[in-house]
Amino acid sequence: MLPTASFIAFIRRTYSDDAADAVLKELAEAQDGFDLEALLTDRVGPQRTRSLHLLILEPDRPRIRLETLSPGRYEIGRLVSSPSIAVRDINASRLHCILVVHGDMSVTVCDVGSANGTYINGQRIPVNVDSPLRAEDQILIGRSALNLIHA
Repeated sequence: MLPTASFIAFIRRTYSDDAADAVLKELAEAQDGFDLEALLTDRVGPQRTRSLHLLILEPDRPRIRLETLSPGRYEIGRLVSSPSIAVRDINASRLHCILVVHGDMSVTVCDVGSANGTYINGQRIPVNVDSPLRAEDQILIGRSALNLIHA
Protein backbone atom coordinates (compact mmCIF):
# COMPACT_ATOMS: atom_id res chain seq x y z
CA MET A 1 0.00 0.00 0.00
CA LEU A 2 1.39 3.41 -0.91
CA PRO A 3 1.50 5.87 1.99
CA THR A 4 -0.38 9.07 1.25
CA ALA A 5 2.67 11.36 1.22
CA SER A 6 4.72 9.11 -1.08
CA PHE A 7 1.73 8.56 -3.36
CA ILE A 8 1.25 12.31 -3.77
CA ALA A 9 4.99 12.75 -4.34
CA PHE A 10 4.87 9.94 -6.93
CA ILE A 11 2.09 11.73 -8.83
CA ARG A 12 3.98 15.04 -8.68
CA ARG A 13 7.15 13.35 -10.03
CA THR A 14 5.24 11.62 -12.82
CA TYR A 15 3.13 14.48 -14.15
CA SER A 16 3.48 18.13 -15.00
CA ASP A 17 2.07 20.49 -12.33
CA ASP A 18 -1.28 20.95 -14.08
CA ALA A 19 -1.75 17.24 -14.77
CA ALA A 20 -0.73 16.31 -11.22
CA ASP A 21 -3.25 18.78 -9.86
CA ALA A 22 -5.95 17.21 -12.06
CA VAL A 23 -5.09 13.68 -10.86
CA LEU A 24 -5.09 14.76 -7.21
CA LYS A 25 -8.38 16.59 -7.73
CA GLU A 26 -9.90 13.43 -9.24
CA LEU A 27 -8.77 11.45 -6.22
CA ALA A 28 -10.15 14.04 -3.83
CA GLU A 29 -13.51 13.99 -5.60
CA ALA A 30 -13.59 10.19 -5.78
CA GLN A 31 -12.76 9.83 -2.11
CA ASP A 32 -12.79 11.97 0.98
CA GLY A 33 -9.01 12.34 1.08
CA PHE A 34 -6.45 10.06 -0.54
CA ASP A 35 -7.14 6.64 0.96
CA LEU A 36 -5.81 4.35 -1.79
CA GLU A 37 -7.25 1.24 -0.15
CA ALA A 38 -10.72 2.79 -0.25
CA LEU A 39 -10.15 3.82 -3.87
CA LEU A 40 -9.17 0.26 -4.78
CA THR A 41 -12.17 -1.16 -2.96
CA ASP A 42 -14.46 1.26 -4.76
CA ARG A 43 -13.04 0.41 -8.20
CA VAL A 44 -12.71 -3.37 -7.89
CA GLY A 45 -15.73 -4.16 -5.72
CA PRO A 46 -16.40 -5.08 -2.13
CA GLN A 47 -15.06 -8.65 -2.27
CA ARG A 48 -11.58 -8.20 -0.85
CA THR A 49 -9.51 -11.27 -1.47
CA ARG A 50 -5.78 -10.83 -1.92
CA SER A 51 -5.38 -9.45 -5.40
CA LEU A 52 -2.89 -7.68 -7.58
CA HIS A 53 -3.36 -4.42 -9.46
CA LEU A 54 -1.43 -2.05 -11.70
CA LEU A 55 -2.07 1.63 -11.06
CA ILE A 56 -1.28 3.28 -14.40
CA LEU A 57 -0.45 6.97 -14.82
CA GLU A 58 0.16 8.10 -18.40
CA PRO A 59 1.69 11.42 -19.50
CA ASP A 60 -0.71 14.12 -20.60
CA ARG A 61 -3.70 12.00 -19.53
CA PRO A 62 -4.64 12.90 -15.99
CA ARG A 63 -6.83 9.84 -15.54
CA ILE A 64 -5.77 6.99 -13.34
CA ARG A 65 -6.26 3.51 -14.75
CA LEU A 66 -6.47 0.53 -12.48
CA GLU A 67 -5.89 -2.89 -14.04
CA THR A 68 -6.63 -6.01 -12.00
CA LEU A 69 -4.09 -8.74 -12.66
CA SER A 70 -4.59 -12.49 -12.43
CA PRO A 71 -2.05 -15.22 -13.19
CA GLY A 72 -0.97 -14.99 -16.81
CA ARG A 73 1.19 -13.20 -19.34
CA TYR A 74 0.59 -9.53 -20.22
CA GLU A 75 2.14 -7.75 -23.18
CA ILE A 76 2.65 -4.06 -22.43
CA GLY A 77 3.22 -1.44 -25.10
CA ARG A 78 1.67 1.08 -27.48
CA LEU A 79 0.09 -1.36 -29.93
CA VAL A 80 -0.80 -4.52 -28.05
CA SER A 81 -4.14 -6.24 -28.26
CA SER A 82 -6.41 -7.44 -25.50
CA PRO A 83 -5.99 -8.93 -22.89
CA SER A 84 -2.68 -7.13 -22.63
CA ILE A 85 -2.11 -3.59 -21.40
CA ALA A 86 -1.90 -0.73 -23.91
CA VAL A 87 0.07 2.32 -22.80
CA ARG A 88 -0.69 5.58 -24.62
CA ASP A 89 2.82 6.97 -24.62
CA ILE A 90 4.85 7.87 -27.73
CA ASN A 91 8.03 6.88 -25.87
CA ALA A 92 6.78 3.30 -25.42
CA SER A 93 7.57 0.69 -28.05
CA ARG A 94 4.77 -1.17 -29.81
CA LEU A 95 5.65 -4.20 -27.71
CA HIS A 96 7.71 -2.82 -24.85
CA CYS A 97 7.82 -5.50 -22.16
CA ILE A 98 6.16 -8.66 -20.88
CA LEU A 99 4.72 -8.83 -17.36
CA VAL A 100 4.03 -12.30 -15.95
CA VAL A 101 1.90 -12.99 -12.88
CA HIS A 102 2.78 -16.47 -11.66
CA GLY A 103 0.41 -18.88 -9.89
CA ASP A 104 1.83 -17.89 -6.48
CA MET A 105 1.09 -14.22 -7.41
CA SER A 106 4.78 -13.35 -7.75
CA VAL A 107 5.44 -11.02 -10.68
CA THR A 108 8.26 -10.61 -13.17
CA VAL A 109 8.79 -8.13 -16.00
CA CYS A 110 11.02 -8.59 -19.05
CA ASP A 111 12.05 -5.87 -21.49
CA VAL A 112 11.80 -7.37 -24.99
CA GLY A 113 14.24 -5.00 -26.68
CA SER A 114 12.33 -1.74 -26.40
CA ALA A 115 13.87 1.40 -27.86
CA ASN A 116 13.86 3.39 -24.59
CA GLY A 117 14.23 0.65 -21.99
CA THR A 118 12.14 -0.49 -19.05
CA TYR A 119 12.89 0.74 -15.55
CA ILE A 120 12.03 -0.63 -12.12
CA ASN A 121 12.22 2.04 -9.41
CA GLY A 122 14.44 4.16 -11.65
CA GLN A 123 16.90 1.36 -12.57
CA ARG A 124 17.04 0.16 -16.16
CA ILE A 125 16.52 -3.59 -16.41
CA PRO A 126 18.48 -5.78 -18.82
CA VAL A 127 16.85 -6.89 -22.07
CA ASN A 128 15.41 -10.44 -22.22
CA VAL A 129 15.90 -11.09 -18.50
CA ASP A 130 12.99 -11.72 -16.13
CA SER A 131 13.23 -9.15 -13.34
CA PRO A 132 11.18 -9.73 -10.17
CA LEU A 133 8.73 -7.11 -8.91
CA ARG A 134 7.57 -6.46 -5.35
CA ALA A 135 4.53 -4.65 -4.01
CA GLU A 136 4.78 -0.89 -4.58
CA ASP A 137 7.49 -1.24 -7.25
CA GLN A 138 7.20 1.28 -10.06
CA ILE A 139 7.70 0.27 -13.69
CA LEU A 140 8.59 3.16 -16.01
CA ILE A 141 7.86 2.79 -19.70
CA GLY A 142 8.64 6.01 -21.52
CA ARG A 143 6.96 8.63 -19.34
CA SER A 144 4.24 6.24 -18.14
CA ALA A 145 4.37 4.88 -14.62
CA LEU A 146 2.83 1.57 -13.61
CA ASN A 147 2.75 0.83 -9.88
CA LEU A 148 2.28 -2.73 -8.65
CA ILE A 149 -0.18 -2.89 -5.76
CA HIS A 150 -1.05 -5.92 -3.63
CA ALA A 151 -4.48 -5.32 -2.12
